[in-house]
This record gives sequence, structure tokens and C-alpha cells, in this order.
Amino acid sequence: MIIDILGFFANTVCHRMDSRSVFIYGKKLPLCARCTGIYIGVLVGFLMLCALKRLDFKKPPELKTAVLSAVFLLPLMLDGAGSYFGFFGTANIIRIITGALCGVFFPAFFVLAINYTGNFENTSKPIISFKEYIVMCLFSLSLAFVVYFGFINYYVAAVFSILGVAVFYILLFSMLLRLIFKKTGISKILAASGIIMVGYVFLFNFALGMMT
Repeated sequence: MIIDILGFFANTVCHRMDSRSVFIYGKKLPLCARCTGIYIGVLVGFLMLCALKRLDFKKPPELKTAVLSAVFLLPLMLDGAGSYFGFFGTANIIRIITGALCGVFFPAFFVLAINYTGNFENTSKPIISFKEYIVMCLFSLSLAFVVYFGFINYYVAAVFSILGVAVFYILLFSMLLRLIFKKTGISKILAASGIIMVGYVFLFNFALGMMT
């Protein structure tokens, strides 16, 4: 039952090919290696923002932090494009590493977009400093390695990665709703995003079932 629910979420973001997936004691994780890395990064980045109490911050990171996040995005884009078009293939460990480094910055981007007003006077600090971003990346990489080499319970790894998918969807839908309903409170935005996420996952899997 739990695996089926996790699979519903995984279907909406991932091809789930066996050859590109991570196995723990013979059991395939819900997401492929690259997506596992990405959504591990998303969850780590979000939890770090929660721990640092930065979910209401509006000030963008320093230029060097933004540049480094862009640099970390390039390997994933090149790797993904090369694999998709058949130019070259990479090992799953490379896929999970590039995913983990890329996904960790997404929560900060979404939070900034959700909170954006054009006024940064509410805080003298950016949403994350350069050092904090490095720590986020190291945590994300460490967890990715733990998952890849199977130093973690299968169900814990599976739930952790899919929680990253849920966080991604809620932040994404919150950002979109915020653009439309600018005066609505954030609690209502988050609640609506959760409902939209569940509806989207259900409809996606229903459509997928109709086509197969």
C-alpha cells in the first residue's frame, strides 16, 4: 500500500526505468537515480530553510551563491540531454550526484518567488549565505551517497525521496497561486497547494492508467 502511494507520486515526475534506478537490497526505489538525487536535494534544502527560519525571507542570495547554483545545474542539464538524445550514457552514481547538487537550491528559489514584494528591508540577510549553501550541498551529497550505497533502510529512502517530490509540488503550486492571489494569506495558499497536489497526482495516474 505504501509503495503504491509512493509510486503514484513518482509517476508524475519520473520515467522510473530499471536500468537508471537505484536498488537497495534488491528493491527498486520509486524514482530513478537522477530524480532521487534531485528530490533528496529539494527536501534537504527545504529542511535547512526551516531550521534556519528563512521561510519568510525575501532577499536573494549573494551573486556567488547564485552563480554556484547555476554551475551545479549545468552538469545535470548536460547529463540529462546526453542521455535523452543518446549521445552518451552516465553511471547512476553520476546521475544521483548531479541531481543532489541541483535540487538543493530549488526551495530557496520558490520561497523567494512566494515572498517577493520588491522590498528587501525586512531583513538584512539573504535567504541563504554562501557558506550555508555549501553546507546544504554537502548534506544533500552525503544523503545521496548513503542512499546510493544502500546504507539506509529501503522504506526510509523511498519515503524521503517522495517527500521531496511533495515539497517541490507544494512550493511550485504555492508560487503559482501567489502570482494570482497576491493578498491571500500564506496558510491558505499552502493548504490550497496541498489539495491541488493531491488532485494532480490522482488525475495524472488516472490518465496514465487510461492510456496503458
